[in-house]
Amino acid sequence: MDREFKTNGLMVVAIVSVSFAAIFIRLAGAPSIAIAALRLIFSTVLILPFALGSRRVIEELRSLEGKEILWLFLSGLFLSLHFLFWIASLSLTGVASSVVLVATTPLFVGLFSIFVMKERVPTFFWAGLALAVCGGIIIGWQSLQAGDIKWKGDLLAVLGAVAAAAYFLVGSRMRKHL
Repeated sequence: MDREFKTNGLMVVAIVSVSFAAIFIRLAGAPSIAIAALRLIFSTVLILPFALGSRRVIEELRSLEGKEILWLFLSGLFLSLHFLFWIASLSLTGVASSVVLVATTPLFVGLFSIFVMKERVPTFFWAGLALAVCGGIIIGWQSLQAGDIKWKGDLLAVLGAVAAAAYFLVGSRMRKHL
């Protein structure tokens, strides 16, 4: 079988899996912390044999120094916080609200890049940011108007987006070495 066909097939499976994750999490009915932990454990179990079977990966891991190991740990911490916040949000707000708000991760990466890294971003970033903020306000306002705890779920989803942004930013730093 052609390698490109296999790769594209795996990408389709991955996209479908991610697309249905929020619905399956909502239907699971298990505690958020358990779902987040199991999701990371299963991912590790699936990926670990491939990583440990690669000489290049083993050599890269052995070459890490103390500071780099801390950065790697920090990256994993942010990923676990992302899943914890986002999965917890699904029990407090609607699936659509949670998914839309957690998908604002690129906006937080952009804001960090602008204000902390002093990088320039394309002009259309600001238009996207304004549109996302307006959408977030609409979602948040509806949750506040509902008068229940949905706003807490919305807040957790945004915290999940911030944690994912931190994961990506730390990961991009580590990508220079791994």
